Amino acid sequence: MHQSFFEDYRDYPGCFSDSVIRLGVGALNLQQTGFLAKVQQVQQTYNWVAKLMIDPYWKGFVTTFLGTDYMKDSGVLLTNECVTMLKWLYEHNEVVAPDLLDVILRHGEGTTLKEYLHPMMNNYFAKADINKVKFLWFGNLLPMLGSDMDSNTARGLITHFIKPVCKDAECATIIVEYKSFYVEILRKDRDIAAPIINEMVCLKEYMTVKAELEALLPKVNDAK
Repeated sequence: MHQSFFEDYRDYPGCFSDSVIRLGVGALNLQQTGFLAKVQQVQQTYNWVAKLMIDPYWKGFVTTFLGTDYMKDSGVLLTNECVTMLKWLYEHNEVVAPDLLDVILRHGEGTTLKEYLHPMMNNYFAKADINKVKFLWFGNLLPMLGSDMDSNTARGLITHFIKPVCKDAECATIIVEYKSFYVEILRKDRDIAAPIINEMVCLKEYMTVKAELEALLPKVNDAK
């Protein structure tokens, strides 16, 4: 299937289009890890540098058909490709092919993502300050793990995952969207969370959850 016809095949269904698309999906399912996203050494002037390479053919196929009846979800294969992209994002602070990453994540295989996110939470998110570029992606993903965690991990997330970005408007939108996760994390150590909450409740981005955040503060004050 020539990639210039992907959208035509999708938008104008018929017996021929259907058979061609299904052949393409079958071919995709036979691929090995790294077929879509792979870190390679490339020459740049006089040096060799690592670069995340995205296969243009399979990128076009996935962004066109993933989420349709032909490919309802990412499955383990595509989710593993997504993990490669997330690793690059965290290590290099660079989002490569955001449209591809977004569509795979929206239809991602939960178990594979959680297996990746759990050690990331323990070893990185709870120990090193996050920045906006990373939070805009990982801030949406971490709530998949739920807020049932030990107090040391929660304290680490308050300090390193929430505090550095909570005053940014785009990051605040994510925190509010997943308030059931982030409010519970803040609840786990109110002493550490109190100064952060005091800043958050002054921002218009948190108006819809202001009462929930303020409810954490009196208990802090009572304990002193």
